[in-house]
Amino acid sequence: MSVAKALVVAHETGEEARLLGLGFRTPALMPLANKPVLVHALERMSAAGIEDVGVVVGRSTRNDVCSAIEEANGLRLAIEYLDAPAGASVVDAVLAAAAFVGDDPLLVQEGDALVRADLRALEELFSGASLDALGLRLTPSSFRRRSPVDHEPPLLARLGACFLSRGSLRVAAEPGSELASLIARVRDGGGRVEVEHVDGCLPCHGGRETLLDANRRALDDLAEERVEAQLHDCELQGPVVVHPSARLEATLVRGPAVIGPRTEITHSYIGPYTSLGADVVIEGAEVENSLVLDGARIRYLGARLEGSVVGRDARIGRDHRLPHAVRLLVAERAEVTLA
Repeated sequence: MSVAKALVVAHETGEEARLLGLGFRTPALMPLANKPVLVHALERMSAAGIEDVGVVVGRSTRNDVCSAIEEANGLRLAIEYLDAPAGASVVDAVLAAAAFVGDDPLLVQEGDALVRADLRALEELFSGASLDALGLRLTPSSFRRRSPVDHEPPLLARLGACFLSRGSLRVAAEPGSELASLIARVRDGGGRVEVEHVDGCLPCHGGRETLLDANRRALDDLAEERVEAQLHDCELQGPVVVHPSARLEATLVRGPAVIGPRTEITHSYIGPYTSLGADVVIEGAEVENSLVLDGARIRYLGARLEGSVVGRDARIGRDHRLPHAVRLLVAERAEVTLA
């Protein structure tokens, strides 16, 4: 690739994640198919031939981001961690990484952007057309359409990444601005700018449905692996990945689904498009099309749990005490739907 360098912004911009009540300091660490969005991004960069990646972190996110990347397998990348202050805009983060960026052509991507497109093909489009900027507009389908920015300015508002030519940051970077403003300034300065519609989304923007849709997209890429976990009287159908330390008993799992480390499932049904994190316990329950984070407990619900996001260490169960009632402990900004 003529673009061999990328910058990923994963500092303290976690308002979206906090609004979901899931507690991540940066939405870049939101797990999809049991893998942080940031790691999905790095894997695609590695596969596309990018060699050097600067990951912009903040004081409170550095350790968690470093740990997530260290746990990832197969990344053929030279990674440098770069500091930016909390609340800095994407362009502020890029400016803070000026020594890393230099004058090289660059891919800039928000750390919480799930881009499922072929980055190598997009880079070839960028370089072949001698563009100064190619914005990547994330769309909820595989629909593709190329458009000049002049004709559809609203597209700029939903960018998750962009390719930038050598030195374009020097003339267009304005402190406090985001990617949309950056490439608009490149255009206004006479640069050649286009926007490409690509398959992808910002998982933490839009609430539960957006997050579940992103999880489904990530699970669509799931590759079947040999199951070495403890299985007793179980049936696995379709693409299912089970961590070797998990334990399943009297359970049916229909993929695509992923089951994390040390998770225990007994007398249950796990339906398609479900991700279960680490140390999850499920007993006598049915779970489908859901994202269950680390340490959650789900027991004897009496009805199928579907289309749900269950936070870390959450407890969901059926209370058989009399008088019968719904008893809840509801956290700030939680969403509860009873059916």
